[in-house]
Amino acid sequence: MLGLAAKKGDIVVGGKRVLSAVQETQNLYIFMARDLGDNTRKKLTDKARTYQIPCNQTFSEAELSSAIGRAHVKVVAIKDSPLMKHPTFNP
Repeated sequence: MLGLAAKKGDIVVGGKRVLSAVQETQNLYIFMARDLGDNTRKKLTDKARTYQIPCNQTFSEAELSSAIGRAHVKVVAIKDSPLMKHPTFNP
């Protein structure tokens, strides 16, 4: 699903960019790598909780990077994508 969203341009990559996107739009789904730093994880989870945005922390940096075809991805969000409404999207 992340790969398709990346091809459509419906993703935001990186902790700072995702934090900004959280404040700008409510229709996001955030993926954080299991090996993300504690400080960044806390900032993102606190902000996501405030804006009631779901988060997934089950994938590693390598898995997220592979899914979107970029290196060293620790935080990625799907933004307002029709893919989020697809019946197979089961975060």
